[in-house]
Amino acid sequence: MVPTFEAYQGIIGDLKKAGYHVNIRKVGKFEQQIDVLTENQERIFWLALKSGFFDYPRQIGMAELATKLGISPATLSEIVRRGTRRLLEHYFKREL
Repeated sequence: MVPTFEAYQGIIGDLKKAGYHVNIRKVGKFEQQIDVLTENQERIFWLALKSGFFDYPRQIGMAELATKLGISPATLSEIVRRGTRRLLEHYFKREL
């Protein structure tokens, strides 16, 4: 999994230049589902979920996920915190 199509193209290109045979098994595209999160928040939550960030035990940590996304762990932490708040506010909107 990669955060952008450009990152995907770069990785495939680098592997081919290094002489590796690349066999792509599946290509999917992120599509925003609901208007609760920003597109960036939803993309990051989707990648975090698919990477095992929310698993117990975690399959990927904050620092490694941030590196995959090309952002700092502090920035990722803030995005996750704000996104979680938006999700919770949406979920509990009937009670607010």
